[in-house]
Amino acid sequence: MDSKKMKLILAVSIVVNIALIVIMLVLKNGYKEQAQVAYKAATTAYTNQVSKVVNAQNAFIKNGNLLWQLIFEATSQNLSKEAFDARIAALDSAKVLNPQTNGNETALSCGTDCLVKFTFKGGNFAGVDYKALSSVSPSAMFSVSKPAPFDFQAK
Repeated sequence: MDSKKMKLILAVSIVVNIALIVIMLVLKNGYKEQAQVAYKAATTAYTNQVSKVVNAQNAFIKNGNLLWQLIFEATSQNLSKEAFDARIAALDSAKVLNPQTNGNETALSCGTDCLVKFTFKGGNFAGVDYKALSSVSPSAMFSVSKPAPFDFQAK
C-alpha cells in the first residue's frame, strides 16, 4: 500500500473517531438532562404524596387528641352542658370537630362517617359513645404507595 493511501485512511479514521466522540458527548448530555428531569418529576410527585399523608396524619392526631381530652374531661369532671360547650369552644378554635347538637346529644366529628356522641340529661353529663373513635384504624386510613419507577424515555 502506498503511504498516501495510509495517510488518507489514518486521517479519515481520526475524523470519524472525533465525530463519534462528539456525538457520544452530545447524546450523553441529552440523556443526563432527560434523566434529571424524570428524577425531579418522580421525586416531586412522591414527596408531595408523602407530605399530604403526613399532614393528614397530623390533623388526625390533633383531632384525636382533642376528642380524647374532651372524653376524659367530660367523664372525670362530670361537666355540665354549658361547661362542656365552653370547653369545646376553648379547645376547638379552628372548628375542626364540627359540633352538632341535637336535643340532649352533642356529636363531634372524628373523621369521615365517625362521630363521638356526648349525652346530657337535665343539663348534666350522662354518657359518651366513643366506639367509632376507638375503632378507627389509622394504618388503613393513611398509606403511601411505592414511588413510581423512573421513566427515562423521551416524551
